[in-house]
Amino acid sequence: MHRFVAKCLAASWFVVAVVAVLSAVPSDVTARDGTASFKVGDKVTFTQGKDVVEGEVVAINPRNGWLTVRYTRRGHEMTMVRPPNRFQRVEKKPVRRAARSGGDAAAAEPPPEDDAMRTWTDATGKHKVEARFVELVDDNVRLEKSDGTTATLPVDKLCEADQRRVRRLARKTSTHETTTPGTAARPGDLTAPAPEAPQGDWSNVETVMIDTAAAGGVTPDSAIGQKLVPVRPFFLEMPKNPSHGASGRRNVTSMFPDREHHRLVVVSKEGGGQRAPELRVESCDLKAGKSRGFITIETSATPADLSPDGTLLACVSSKTNWPPETSAVEVWRLAKRPTLVRRWNADDPDARGALGTVDRVIFVPPGHLLTTSRYGGRITLWEIETARAVYSITASRRSTLASSANRKHLAVTSVGGIGILDAATGQTLTFLPGQSDPSAVLAFRPDGRQLAAISPQLLQVWDLETKRLVRDVALPAPAPNKRGISAERLDWVDDRHVLADGSWLIDVAKRVVLWRYLPSSGLNASVYVQDGTLYYLLSNMVINRAGLFHQSGLFFVAIPHPEAASVAARLSDDKVLAVRPGVQVALDIRVPVSDPGELKQITDSLTERLKANGATVVASGATITLEAVVEAGPSKTETYRGFGAGLGSDKTETVTVTEQISRLVFKENGRVLWQHETRSGGFAPAIVHHGKDESIQSAIDKRRGSPVWFFLNSPLPKYVARPAENGTYGCSMLTHQGCVPYPEKGQP
Repeated sequence: MHRFVAKCLAASWFVVAVVAVLSAVPSDVTARDGTASFKVGDKVTFTQGKDVVEGEVVAINPRNGWLTVRYTRRGHEMTMVRPPNRFQRVEKKPVRRAARSGGDAAAAEPPPEDDAMRTWTDATGKHKVEARFVELVDDNVRLEKSDGTTATLPVDKLCEADQRRVRRLARKTSTHETTTPGTAARPGDLTAPAPEAPQGDWSNVETVMIDTAAAGGVTPDSAIGQKLVPVRPFFLEMPKNPSHGASGRRNVTSMFPDREHHRLVVVSKEGGGQRAPELRVESCDLKAGKSRGFITIETSATPADLSPDGTLLACVSSKTNWPPETSAVEVWRLAKRPTLVRRWNADDPDARGALGTVDRVIFVPPGHLLTTSRYGGRITLWEIETARAVYSITASRRSTLASSANRKHLAVTSVGGIGILDAATGQTLTFLPGQSDPSAVLAFRPDGRQLAAISPQLLQVWDLETKRLVRDVALPAPAPNKRGISAERLDWVDDRHVLADGSWLIDVAKRVVLWRYLPSSGLNASVYVQDGTLYYLLSNMVINRAGLFHQSGLFFVAIPHPEAASVAARLSDDKVLAVRPGVQVALDIRVPVSDPGELKQITDSLTERLKANGATVVASGATITLEAVVEAGPSKTETYRGFGAGLGSDKTETVTVTEQISRLVFKENGRVLWQHETRSGGFAPAIVHHGKDESIQSAIDKRRGSPVWFFLNSPLPKYVARPAENGTYGCSMLTHQGCVPYPEKGQP
């Protein structure tokens, strides 16, 4: 016998419905939700994600009245079990007979044709489809098929009769707001919401899986075009009046390279308050050392990527910050008067809630772009002109994506490694095993020969031609009250250096975090790294007749700068590396286990991996130790109450919920060199399922799980450097004059 208990929250009950699936239900059973009754055979509608789906009631649970509904989704027959209040019955429309002479003429009118299914024929007459008219946007008609999916196609692809019908139906729905290329909300019109973006066409999408057995070759995709070589810093163009958006501090969100024109494109979000939101796109000529002017795009979307030829800008917008309800992908053509090329909803229609929301966009020439739904683990290639999904890659949740210099190759994290894919087809070219963190951030080296992956504990580099792991750099744990590497961004500086989080310079060859570059007062959030140069913007306050302005200037510095390069030249492996092949390591394992065999399993696994890295495992006397420990984290108390008939609903029990911290630590003479940890069991669930003779405390403790898996599967770095003071060998502040020493006490 099992019992259910619910966590007590302000003396309120947590209501739970238990669903029983019945194999046979009589057809005369009815269910009532308080306002409507249902019976087997009724046609009903319900929502699934953002779609309204129609189905038929095939069974009703006589105990609780829940309905089993059969419906068709993308050509597949499925069933859904939900309570009655989640469905709406489709009322049968009365049949209107022809009016007799002298009768009511209105009674003879047929139902509105825009709400009816009909056969649509293409211009060749060879292809037909049963569908319902939805809308006409930008000379593209969207049709909804009987299975609930939608298809979007240019209206001129239809036969002439259907083209006339589309125009007529569009005029009937002209009261609905639509978006046309080159239009946007008027500045100052803050009350008009953005129109709902039409759903992208998923009708013929190809599902692609990452092939973990792929072992083909990868031809390097090297950067094409001239290197960006700036000649001097300069100020960005100041608007002539505050109405253009410079009267407040600019929120620079992105900087993109335009190699073809030797320029850097700076995109900032303007507006807010009483002004309509807009993007300001400024072209910075690095060869001439001056701004070539700016244009504004009236949109609240966030810039995501610039096409390689510098002519298109992709943006992503969402209706709410979190969780995003729906998102829209926008593609703008950059010109003196920007025009909206395409706007559509690219969210995964099969994902629930925020799991399908697009969070990143990457151009893939020619005429395509990639969208990622990181939390749902889906990557989709779209044809921009038709908003048609070409293929969709199913990856792990929290998977990350990177593209090569010319967007020909993709790198996607997956379970147990990284897949290198052909961007045009989604085909897996090769698979790189050894990366266990699906959220690791990836970056191709500009010459396309190497790939780097960074997580908060480790940086790894693979050679794509030999498919070998050529470097692993253990990242030091942050000092107390200091900020460490969050590993949210990674850029290659040159063949031997990468920049993490736009701040931490890592010497890949020497396996050390070499330097840190920090902003001075007034630095905007975004920096950009290209061809060994770090670009950044600084703002000055300017007062003139038009008012108070924050004028931004584009500055740059070559990294590593001379002082950092001089320090790196003096570092040797013997002086820097504490853990390396040939070193002696002692094990210190303190893991509470119920089975002694699990402790031996952990010891053998760690010993085997240390020996594979070239270390010698000794019982004692070594200056280097590897600790495997489990510690108790923060604790809190929760009170649970039983519920349900005969389950002791009058009893309560207060339990202690304690977080469990599992940790691997390399130490040298007691000093921490590197550590990797995971936390579990700190969350108190709303409902606990426990056995008849089992206490709630025992059931809570079981949820923490065994820490054995962590110690058996966590990667161990082959090389670990002795951490420098404050985590790096130096720190510089970025100013108008370039790099200046940062005060040691002021480092965050």
